[in-house]
Amino acid sequence: MDIPEDKRDGTPEGLKNALYPHQALALSWMKQMEEGTNKGGILADDMGLGKTISTLALILSRPAKSRPKTNLIVGPVALIRQWEEEIHKKTKLSHKLSVFVYHNTKATIDHMLQHDVVLTTYGTLAQEMKRLDAFLESNAGRNIDFNDKGIATKFPLLNPRKSKFYRVILDEAQCIKNRNTKTAKACHRLNAVHRWCLSGTPMMNGVLEIFSLVHFLRIKPYCIWDNFRRDFSPLFNKNSATDGVAMHRFRALLKAIMLRRKKDSQLDGKPILVLPAKTEHVIYADLSQDERDYYDQLEKASRVTFNKYLREGSVGKNYSSILVLLLRLRQACCHPHLNLDVEDTPPNVTSEELLDLVKKLDAAIVVRIRAADAFECPICYDAVQSPTFFIPCGHDTCQQCLTRLVDSAAAANLQQGVEGAATAKCPVCRGSFDPKKCFSYETFQQVHMPERKMTEIKPSMLRALRHDASKSQAAYKKYMGYLRKTWLPAAKVSECMKLLQEIYKTGEKTIVFSQWTLLLDLLEVAMWHDQYPGKMRRYDGSMSAEHRFQAAADFRDKKDVKVMLVSLRAGNAGLNLTAASRVVIMDPFWNPYIEMQAVDRAYRIGQMKEVMVYRILTKETVEDRIVELQDRKKAMVESALDETESMKIGRLGVNDLKFLFTGR
Repeated sequence: MDIPEDKRDGTPEGLKNALYPHQALALSWMKQMEEGTNKGGILADDMGLGKTISTLALILSRPAKSRPKTNLIVGPVALIRQWEEEIHKKTKLSHKLSVFVYHNTKATIDHMLQHDVVLTTYGTLAQEMKRLDAFLESNAGRNIDFNDKGIATKFPLLNPRKSKFYRVILDEAQCIKNRNTKTAKACHRLNAVHRWCLSGTPMMNGVLEIFSLVHFLRIKPYCIWDNFRRDFSPLFNKNSATDGVAMHRFRALLKAIMLRRKKDSQLDGKPILVLPAKTEHVIYADLSQDERDYYDQLEKASRVTFNKYLREGSVGKNYSSILVLLLRLRQACCHPHLNLDVEDTPPNVTSEELLDLVKKLDAAIVVRIRAADAFECPICYDAVQSPTFFIPCGHDTCQQCLTRLVDSAAAANLQQGVEGAATAKCPVCRGSFDPKKCFSYETFQQVHMPERKMTEIKPSMLRALRHDASKSQAAYKKYMGYLRKTWLPAAKVSECMKLLQEIYKTGEKTIVFSQWTLLLDLLEVAMWHDQYPGKMRRYDGSMSAEHRFQAAADFRDKKDVKVMLVSLRAGNAGLNLTAASRVVIMDPFWNPYIEMQAVDRAYRIGQMKEVMVYRILTKETVEDRIVELQDRKKAMVESALDETESMKIGRLGVNDLKFLFTGR
């Protein structure tokens, strides 16, 4: 994007802080896009470059000249408070914007349109879409008056007659990548003069996902599915992604609608952003003899099993089982306790309720679950040791992804006038389920597979206590007390504690990331055992949005809170932790972009100190191959189109699995 320096916009009068040059360029580009035929576009700057501030500058510098005047900003629930804070903190009093948060509350469209900015969540929109679909279906063939006050009140965001905004901004716009979801369909229906998508990762699994964004933006002719499919279908299959004509067209489309810069991009011959230095260190933890013997035995058995599937040509058929083999190898590198089938804790339901619900499952569902050798989460694609199942469909997910599903659905409570838990949608069949009426695999075995429970599942005090820990504070204390009594050191945990003690002496704050909340529990115990002098906070998917927000605020504001233990999947997006200048990654993930997003929680605009990233690895294990695989993935993505290849990383392919198990 080339706008001469003297033609670029400066900082808008209403903004307290001066824009960085690359943000001023983004503002000029966004204004040009709004004044042109596209009326909007995709701002896809790298994480931490200030997409929020560039967008706020646009809102301040290009207000509506007539009605409608309202900017509707849609984002994940965790980011809505952040937007509200940024608007109040960064806007001068003389240009104060009136802000209304439409989440877990009732409001009319007339009330919303009185405000400069309305903030809402994807979940709120999806719930309204669900109500609108049901209303249209029940009134099919009738003449509906959407100006009617009673009808208008039911659909404040999606009313085709009254709901028109000046500007609609989708933050973390990759949330609508699947065009068939209620969330995407709701966003596509929004009526506005200008439309924007903000995303540091606009494509997570390939070209196909861009269609939903283009459809939302109404970019002709490609907002029509038949046209998009006609010109870009050769790129849908990752094995055909080198098609020259289709790729040329796709690049031309992105160039016309998207602005993307990375932290190392240049502007006017200089880096667009000068952050303090970031240095990365690898610390190798030496496995004890017992840990090494256990790991070697596990790897040998896993390799034999994988090679058998490879010879039979049944890798695809046994994909979930293979992921479990890989998961156990990864966990064996971290701590022996992680292989105790306890990673995901079930929701808070009494045993009597659980047993009664599971007994009433449809016979076909029982047969399907009994036949499963292993489980793969349909959202994050990772293996799940102890999945949580939904009623009545019997599909499953991991606990971390279940938490995000429930967060998205929480808006249903007040909007529908229903007390108690919200319903959520199954990610597989889209059927409704009550998050408080889910069951664990162990409960299923107890009812429908008693013979396997006795022979294959060894009784475990740790498993039972962790199961109960989610039910009350007292049960959680009992669980943590048991971990303290049975404390077992491990190489990685010991290295992490050594590092935390050294960092504490410097006065710096540290974020520690792990994929497994049990490892975070064990780190808590290690901090107690080693008498770590600082205070810590947790940030993981089992916590409510309010508790996560408070934990982040404490870490930022309280000097004695020195460590934040963060679940990798809960903290890899939408979280600003620039109070930390040290980042520790306990376990490598095969998708490098998940780790990069995590590091960018600290390494972003606002970071004033040198950032040091420590990766704790074990030698001569599957982790060596995971790191090499990460490098291959990054090289692929950093080709001409960046994210085009981008994270065809949604799922490990056969060649990836072969390399991880055999090194070939």
